[in-house]
Amino acid sequence: MSSISMLKPRIASLSTLVSPILTALLFLAAPTPAAAANGILYAFGDSAIDTGNILIVTSGATPDPAAGYWEGRFCDGLNYLDRVAAASPNWACVPALAQGTNGAFGGGESGPGYSTKYGTPNLQEQIGLFMQEYPGLRFAERDVILISSGHNDLLSHLASPPPTATIVQYIMESVAALADIGGRVFVIPTTIPIQYSPAVQGSQESTPQQVQTWLTAFNASLTAELAAYAAADQRLTIIRTDLFTKTTDIYANPASYGLTDVTRPSYDGQGDPETSLWFDACHVTSKVSTFLADGVVNDLKTTYGPLAPGVAPAVSSLLLQYD
Repeated sequence: MSSISMLKPRIASLSTLVSPILTALLFLAAPTPAAAANGILYAFGDSAIDTGNILIVTSGATPDPAAGYWEGRFCDGLNYLDRVAAASPNWACVPALAQGTNGAFGGGESGPGYSTKYGTPNLQEQIGLFMQEYPGLRFAERDVILISSGHNDLLSHLASPPPTATIVQYIMESVAALADIGGRVFVIPTTIPIQYSPAVQGSQESTPQQVQTWLTAFNASLTAELAAYAAADQRLTIIRTDLFTKTTDIYANPASYGLTDVTRPSYDGQGDPETSLWFDACHVTSKVSTFLADGVVNDLKTTYGPLAPGVAPAVSSLLLQYD
């Protein structure tokens, strides 16, 4: 079973649509929120934090709302970036294609070019497009840049995963590029343990143990590289929230989190997302994202400093654009 086999519809050649229009659309207008102590929240990466970019570029088709995907999230409600953004009234997670500061795309891998699954921009492509649109932009000292990357480099290539060193290098190059234009505060959580996901448990291409070995090596290597990079530049703050360990605990102790099912997907009426770990083949439910966001927010408060009291993010219906 492929990592995206449960998503409907599957987009076979989205890159033919994305490439001609993306440069013109991505980050249509430079974000201009009022200056605030907490700065602006930016994001780049994959479906774990996509808040609507792929929904916009597919005219409301992906991820499929009929299967229970909510407002362009790859789950049944707010994802963990939504909940992190809610920690400060100065933060938002509006998709770049809706003139926001979240450049993450479902399917995005870590390198240059476009993703294997959807033809959406990979991490380095997202950042390149951002810098191309705003060649003079420099981040403010208190801006926060959240990056989620690595999952799809494995899931999209289960039969023959790329070397972890290659993916680590791609991500480190992205961090360096953002640091070169003033990025100082980075949140780069570990991957979650997708060896427990339905996508991997049902795969004929790899085994859960092989996936766990890859993820463990990748997370450890990236953690070490990020620590060394921050140690070499005292201006940088790099927060490495351990979502791998947190999600492993949820899998091992579901009752402690109000869950009863940690093995099956719950989307499209197959289960109850309120009591399930997995929404689809490889994405956690909105409920579980709450626990992941708590870890990120707690690390931000400890390392970055106090956050102003937040409010639940206001989300307008992206689907109204496609009625």
